[in-house]
Amino acid sequence: MKKTDLAYIAGIVDGEGCICLTKRKDSSHKRGYYYCVEVKVVNTQQWLIEYLHFNFGGGDITKNNNTKMKNAKPLWQWHISLRKATEFLKLILPYLHLKRAQAELCIAYHERQQKHHWGGGNPKTKKVIALEEADAILMHKLNKRGIE
Repeated sequence: MKKTDLAYIAGIVDGEGCICLTKRKDSSHKRGYYYCVEVKVVNTQQWLIEYLHFNFGGGDITKNNNTKMKNAKPLWQWHISLRKATEFLKLILPYLHLKRAQAELCIAYHERQQKHHWGGGNPKTKKVIALEEADAILMHKLNKRGIE
C-alpha cells in the first residue's frame, strides 16, 4: 500500500476512529478477563468501511440505524482486534497525529503480551499484571473526551 493511502487511512482513524484496550470477560484467564487491542471506525459512508475491511481484514462490518436524529444516515462500523489491529497500527503509526499515543500504547501492550502469553513465555508476574492495569487506566484517560 502506498504511503499516501496509509496517511489517508491514519487521518480517518484520527477523525472517525477509536483505538482502545477493551476489557473482555473470559473464565479461562486467571483474573476472569483480559485486555484486547482494538481499532474501530464508524462512518456513514459504507464504501469507506468496506475499503478498510477489504484492505486490512477484521471483523464483520456492522450497520446501525442512527435513531438519535431524525432523517440521519445509517452508521457503518469496522473493527479489527488483537494481532491484526497491532499490525494495522504499526502501518499507520507514522501518519497518526491525534491518536498517536493510543497507538503506541497498544503496540507496546501487544508486544509485551506476546512475550508472556502467546509466545509461550513465563507466566505473568504481578509486575506484568500491574503494567497491564496501568496501560488500561492510561488508555481510558487518553480516550476521555475533552483531553487535549
